[in-house]
Amino acid sequence: MRKILAVTFVALSTIFSFSFPITPTYAHNKNLSERQQAYITAVETLRSQYSELDPIHIEENLDLSFWEYLTFREYEVSKTEISRKDIYYFHEEELLFAEMSKHENNKVLLEEKFYVDIFTYLKAVLPQEIWTEIGSLHFFSDGQYGIVATTMIIDENPTQIELSIDVLDFIYNVIQNSEDNYLSTLVHESAHVLSLSETQLLNLDTRPWNHHQIEQWEETERNNCSTKYLTLGCAAEDSYAYAFYSEFWANNYTDRPEILSTWDEYKEYLSIYPNDFVSSYATRELEEDFAESFMYYVLGTTPINNEVMCKKILFFNKFKELKKIRAEFREISQVSGEPEYIYNICGSSKQSKTDYSTTTMASYTDSTELSQNIGFNLFDLLTASTLVVTSILLWIVNLAWFRWVVKK
Repeated sequence: MRKILAVTFVALSTIFSFSFPITPTYAHNKNLSERQQAYITAVETLRSQYSELDPIHIEENLDLSFWEYLTFREYEVSKTEISRKDIYYFHEEELLFAEMSKHENNKVLLEEKFYVDIFTYLKAVLPQEIWTEIGSLHFFSDGQYGIVATTMIIDENPTQIELSIDVLDFIYNVIQNSEDNYLSTLVHESAHVLSLSETQLLNLDTRPWNHHQIEQWEETERNNCSTKYLTLGCAAEDSYAYAFYSEFWANNYTDRPEILSTWDEYKEYLSIYPNDFVSSYATRELEEDFAESFMYYVLGTTPINNEVMCKKILFFNKFKELKKIRAEFREISQVSGEPEYIYNICGSSKQSKTDYSTTTMASYTDSTELSQNIGFNLFDLLTASTLVVTSILLWIVNLAWFRWVVKK
């Protein structure tokens, strides 16, 4: 009887000692802002409920090579609230969706809750200034590693912008990855949102709905544009893109076509101007240079070097409203796991990530101690270490006691 009790006691003690959660948590951290907590909750929901999703397996089952892209859902956006749009699907698409519903992994992509959960994540990440310009959300896929996300003017309402999210890339970058690598994509697309708004492009309210008339409208706008004609319209004289163009492009890069088309061309051009562009993709065109530079501005520290690409990063610091957007994104990046060093290509200033955030955010938020919001702080480390050591010691004592009882 005594041996049975000993075995039971050791087993229960072992289970109890190792049942303490040693994973760092955010619950005790009172310094987390509401946006940070909302972001953490959204990510935890996605990872706990959809961790079994396999984007590679889904892509194989969808046979996306047959489609240029496949639309799953579209939503109208109004003040960060969404309502589903009715979409006409081709018969082949309906057959594909019917087949998807038979597979446990795939049918999640047909469920409303999945897209609502993604929207909750987006709502936590994107600053209000970006949502003001977004009128539509489009969830699609062209397979992994194609278009990860994109922004376009809405045809039927050209003063509003549609943000498109590739679902498979989202699954891989947010749900399957321990670091949220989708944050940088959203920062990049936010730069496009900022440069496509009706305050940034001229005559958007006259842009026709009919696709046949759009070509004529674009030709007229291009011919009459006195600043710089961008992909979707003529830049306003006081626009961000035109200021960026005037400073960095107007008298440079005359040895190239307006748009480069392939990754080989990007890399080749970057080799010619290695200190002018923050990435190879930035060489594609003016607008991508603008968006990539903005992404490095938001996610990196203050440049201290004097190369052209560093000046492009610092360009955005001229605008108070962009400083605010940067600060709000960095509020999220501090708890996202996104490694900052990737974006520190212009030297590391004496200010750390936290230091720079607090100096730029001071006039916009009440929080000046953001250094405690990184998730795995000293309290977490001491708590986890104490629990591990205590558990091991308790298990050793129990095992020794059990051996003594058995010998008796």
